[in-house]
Amino acid sequence: TPPIALFANEEVKRDVLPRLARGQALTTSAISEPAVGSHVRGLTTYATRHEDGSYTINGAKKWTSLGGDARYVNVFAQLHSERGEAMGTAGFLVDSRTPGFGIGPEMLTLGLRAVPQYDLTFTDLRVPPSALLGVEGNGLAVAKTAFMAGRVVLAASTLGAAMRSLELAQRFAKGREVATGLLAENGRTRQIFAEAGAAIQAVETLLFRIAAWRDAGQEVADAWYFCAKILGCELAWRAVDTALQVLAARGFLDTNIVGQHFRDFRLFRI
Repeated sequence: TPPIALFANEEVKRDVLPRLARGQALTTSAISEPAVGSHVRGLTTYATRHEDGSYTINGAKKWTSLGGDARYVNVFAQLHSERGEAMGTAGFLVDSRTPGFGIGPEMLTLGLRAVPQYDLTFTDLRVPPSALLGVEGNGLAVAKTAFMAGRVVLAASTLGAAMRSLELAQRFAKGREVATGLLAENGRTRQIFAEAGAAIQAVETLLFRIAAWRDAGQEVADAWYFCAKILGCELAWRAVDTALQVLAARGFLDTNIVGQHFRDFRLFRI
């Protein structure tokens, strides 16, 4: 929603944002392409600006979360005039019911099946002037808003999985007998629990610091978002891995929540 809330015109905001807030529609951003990840400057999807102010979009996107389910899709493309002149990158809010909007089959990912991934294609897809997000040539700034808050969301999600996984591992260890006695009282077990707990505490502190700044309306430097994504997802997922190790074969069952977390949240380290 940030690209819409911050860059769409007022009429579009009044029409779209209430639907999203009420859960009547979903939205997503289409940035990655078959040969391009998050390198927005390397996009090959292109939009042509016509004299009446409308745009025609052609190209393909890959790894679009909820791409086959979202009513509204923020599409980013290289912008050109009808004469072929480069005009920079632009973002457009596209209604998925628009003719020329193609949805490929759902990709069968290892996990996180509640957020399916799709390939999208755009074939002579025509959108009105009001579809433009922000101003022409400023698509990088619009795309940035889609990424930044999302980095913290990924870290927070992984943190929640780590906390729950470690809780279940500790519960198991307190009732599990090994050669030295209770698994929870084993020196090595206590050490790895302490390390995992410290990692969780560090990630939680980082996320709460960012949240406090945002709640206060302060500007948050980009580096904090990068730290949340990298450190948050790495350290929290490591705690999930630790929990699975403690649970042993039980943790590797597909019916075990720790096994599910291990499978699902591995994605966020990419």
